Parts: sequence; C-alpha cells; structure tokens
Amino acid sequence: MARDDAYPIHREAEALIRAAGLHRRERHAALCVTGADRLDYLHRMLTQSVQGLAVGQATYACMLTVKGRILGDILLWNAADHLRFETTRDAMPAVQPPLERYVITDDVTFEAMPDEAAWVLAGPDALGVLVRGGFDVPVEGGFSETPFEGASVLMLRRT
Repeated sequence: MARDDAYPIHREAEALIRAAGLHRRERHAALCVTGADRLDYLHRMLTQSVQGLAVGQATYACMLTVKGRILGDILLWNAADHLRFETTRDAMPAVQPPLERYVITDDVTFEAMPDEAAWVLAGPDALGVLVRGGFDVPVEGGFSETPFEGASVLMLRRT
C-alpha cells in the first residue's frame, strides 16, 4: 500500500522518526511513599534493588505475588523527602493492598497522589526540544522539576 501523507498518522510517525513527538501517557496512578524505612521496605517488596537509588534518580521494578506472578510494573522516583511510586491505574488496586498489609514495624506510609497529566517526548531531537523550551534536562536515569506556565513539570530522562 502506498504511503498517503493525507493521513495524520503518517505525519506523526514522520515527525517522531525525524525530530520529536509528544504522546500522552494514559492510565497511570501514583503513591507518595514517606517514612525513614521507605527505601529498605520497597527493596524487600520489589524486584529491583532500590536501597542505593540516589535522590534525583528513578528506576523500573515489578511487584510480584508470593508465587511470582506480576502484580504491576512500577516506576520508582527518589525525591529528597519521599518516593514517587507509579504504576498503571489498573494495577494499583492489586499493588497497594499488599504494600500496606506487610508494613508491621517499618516507618513507611503510602498516600495516593492526585491525578496529573503524563506525557512522553521521544525522537532524535527530543533533548533539543527541551533545551530550546528552557527546561532543566536531567542526566540519564535522573529526573528534574521545572516550573512551566504556573505548573511544575516533573521530567524523567530515559533512553
């Protein structure tokens, strides 16, 4: 089938391949994890080693059942005073109860974060777009927070 430039999908794919494209990431939910034992506790609950996760860094992990079934894919962000624990909206009802149930003597609390828009900027010129837009571009695997038009933009850099 011949390519037809009249279809927006072709223009969008071309922009993504040659420059940069912006995509809204739907259906995510987040928890704010606080307490002195938050890293140690999540290290024991997730598949990824998170004890050494530096402030300003983020990592992917999974949460499993005791039989090894995946409950949810997690993106964990380490801020100075809390962790941002992010997964899909569909997975959160399966993930949150076991997280809270196994807190016994650990100093850890989980609180739902408000819904917010999440976007993915991808393509060979994605970094250039951010720099030209005046954003503070984080190092690979890190995140930054930049004020933008009265809002705060939390940006994670992944390649």
